[in-house]
Amino acid sequence: MVAELVEDAADGAPAGPASWLDYSSDGPTWSYRIRGPQGRVQTWRIRRSGTPAGDALLSVDASACLLSEAAGEGWIAVGDAAMAFDPIASQGLFNALSSTLVATGALLSADRLSPTSARLYSDAVATTFLHCEAGRSSVYGAMPPAPQSRADPAKTIAQ
Repeated sequence: MVAELVEDAADGAPAGPASWLDYSSDGPTWSYRIRGPQGRVQTWRIRRSGTPAGDALLSVDASACLLSEAAGEGWIAVGDAAMAFDPIASQGLFNALSSTLVATGALLSADRLSPTSARLYSDAVATTFLHCEAGRSSVYGAMPPAPQSRADPAKTIAQ
């Protein structure tokens, strides 16, 4: 997945309650707009890798990823250091907090971070990631396939 910042500005609207997410879809791409303090607005377009790129201020890899091992002798990874999710899934903050709690339990256990507890933690991280990926794949599977021809960049964001 590729996330593209297509708008980053102040819209001049009076400060009001922030809108967490306004979503729109246009074929193989979708976008979301975030309104923040002082009328700040960002619009992000999410597209599958390999689909035509449009005009963007910034493009970043938004692919989900998993560390091959989430713990080992003398170290443990939590949050995005262990696994990262597609940003539209909104799992990052929840995962950071929950994986920290589980890691703390492993570190405070009688074994501390033994090879066995490191393996169990790594397995739990991988299981969580695979479960989330299955759900994400189901959601993305409902999207129409990418068109074969190059899309008109002016139409890639539905406002």
